[in-house]
Amino acid sequence: MALDIVPAELTATLLEVAAYVIYATLAPQAYVVLRKRGYDSLHMKYLHMTFLLTLVAATLHVAFTITLAYEAFSTHTDEAGFAKTYYSRSDIPLCLAKSVCQAIVVVLADALLVFRTFIIWDRSRRVIIFPALFLLVDLAHSALIVVSPSSPNSPLSKSMLSPRLDLVIFVAVSWTLNLLCAGLIAYKICKMRYIIKRLFSTKNDLLDNMLTVILESASIYSVLILATLITTALGNAFQFIVVDLTPPLVGIIFLFVIMSSSNVRDDDTFRQNPTIPISAENRDVGSGTSSHLSEYRSPYSSFGPGYSQQRPHYSS
Repeated sequence: MALDIVPAELTATLLEVAAYVIYATLAPQAYVVLRKRGYDSLHMKYLHMTFLLTLVAATLHVAFTITLAYEAFSTHTDEAGFAKTYYSRSDIPLCLAKSVCQAIVVVLADALLVFRTFIIWDRSRRVIIFPALFLLVDLAHSALIVVSPSSPNSPLSKSMLSPRLDLVIFVAVSWTLNLLCAGLIAYKICKMRYIIKRLFSTKNDLLDNMLTVILESASIYSVLILATLITTALGNAFQFIVVDLTPPLVGIIFLFVIMSSSNVRDDDTFRQNPTIPISAENRDVGSGTSSHLSEYRSPYSSFGPGYSQQRPHYSS
């Protein structure tokens, strides 16, 4: 049974408020972690900026959503079906403001994921060429979507496709970027864990590996974007629920990414084991392969001062 726009928007408002409460509860804890890491490096300044901009955009988005609900249900009560007519309009200033906040959150999240891929791959510019191109397309199309409804008679607006198709293209580009970055991050993490297992005979916990890949690559974000893409393409009223939930959920997901990007890893083998015995089998694997050790350390070299300079001491 198709969901009507009014109950869909009302449900979206309630769920967004609940998700934002969770986000607002976690945000101070994440900010404490960021403050402990300082502001010295460009890396940390970028994480601070992303954290604050995402928080502001998500806060404004939920405020606009509540205001829209208030105006839809508390004004013009003498007009039958006013709420449905009100929610169906896309040229309302509050709707445009919500679209701006939504675009900001999505672009910031996509940019952070590209940056995360850049760090995990030891700042390799070649690896992020395609993700960066998708990010530029994402940024340009988000600007078109935001500008088009506010100036319907401009040449730019007339050259645009239908609003729903424009949104589908924007979400599809964002999802492709996320899928690409998530795949690159997952591959790098699995490769590093394989090297660690061979060199140091560590246990290979499948559940731990899966959780690490999911958190580090922000795979949940890709699932959220996919849900947005499907509901928007189908023109289903559920898209209003998914779209309104995006800012706080993206904020929650990327709080963990930001904290992971700013913290030294707790499970670092080199930090916890200053003296690591290597078996004869692993000694063969490690002999003459200093590049493997460098490859293991390098993805996490940005997680703390002097972190990448720590070297293991092998016992004979």
